Amino acid sequence: MIDLKEKFARLVEELKDEKKELEIRLQVAKLEAEEELEHLQEKYANKDEWRVRMHLAKLEMEEEWDKVEEKLGHLRDKAGTMIDASEDKLHEGWELAKKLGEEVREGIAKIREKI
Repeated sequence: MIDLKEKFARLVEELKDEKKELEIRLQVAKLEAEEELEHLQEKYANKDEWRVRMHLAKLEMEEEWDKVEEKLGHLRDKAGTMIDASEDKLHEGWELAKKLGEEVREGIAKIREKI
């Protein structure tokens, strides 16, 4: 019977040692899993952060583009006004030149008459 008790005691000690080893392995696995989870959370948090940043950058770019388009519209309007004004001035200049030309012809004609 002592033999049986000793075997049982050894078996219990072996089981205790195995239990301790399993507890240690379980703790290590738990720490590794927590570390991996933390890494994944950081990774996806960064991914979400970059998504938000990209979205905000897109909104800012669209806002700037709207401002540029508005300024281009003003520039087109101003250029159109300047072209219209230039055409008017050119037309006025042409009319003035024609009138002066006629006056010069009339003056020359008067001079010819007197000669």
